[in-house]
Amino acid sequence: MADQNTNESTGSERANPLAMTNKATLTMLLVENREEITDLIKPILIRYLGDHAMTEDEMAICTFFNDCILAREADGFDN
Repeated sequence: MADQNTNESTGSERANPLAMTNKATLTMLLVENREEITDLIKPILIRYLGDHAMTEDEMAICTFFNDCILAREADGFDN
């Protein structure tokens, strides 16, 4: 079960909401931090492969990656 977020301050600051949702900023962060992001996503993908319970958002992420990999395989790319 996920911890509930009560939006109480934990001493850490949150970034500007517009920056957090800006596509250009997100794209830049994904490119510049690909190793760290891969480390965060891999455990979610492992749970997907093991048919474990997932949130809708986790399932959406895993389905996206699954579909991309299937498309690559159909195009003859090996992973």
